[in-house]
Amino acid sequence: MSTRIGKIARLPYSVRNELNQRLLNNEPGPSLVAWLNARDDVRAVLKTRFESRPITEDNLSEWRRGGFEDWLRFQETRDWIAELVGKSSDTLEETDALAVTDWLATPLAIAIGQCIHDLTTNGTPQTLEQRKNLLALCREVCQHRRGDHAQQELRLKRDYFEATFKPSQKGAKSD
Repeated sequence: MSTRIGKIARLPYSVRNELNQRLLNNEPGPSLVAWLNARDDVRAVLKTRFESRPITEDNLSEWRRGGFEDWLRFQETRDWIAELVGKSSDTLEETDALAVTDWLATPLAIAIGQCIHDLTTNGTPQTLEQRKNLLALCREVCQHRRGDHAQQELRLKRDYFEATFKPSQKGAKSD
């Protein structure tokens, strides 16, 4: 997702969010442009940043292909996270209270592996961008593995601590 600099991208978050909702509901472009240009908060941004030039249907079309698409992807991600969090409460008992990141590690590794596979299916990545993407994925795998190793080290230290310093339950007297 790139930083957007157009007229609609410079509007307050609440206005962009409402616009995106209206786009999702298939409101026609001309009515959306009229609605935007009639708002005081929109006119203030247009005056300050765009010499009071109004928002046009071309601006709206650009937003549909850019900012709105970004917003849709964000909504999908947010919905997925909400579903994941909802399922996590059920899963906590089954996974012995593993952190969400612990049980996401395997699907994440698979997704990264799929991306690497896609980049290398036809042999060595040909373009500079493909090579950069492959290197970025390799860094992600390395970071993921470092996390795995750090987690294992922490488990070993905890096990050592419990075995060495916790009083034995055998022979303990109850008062």
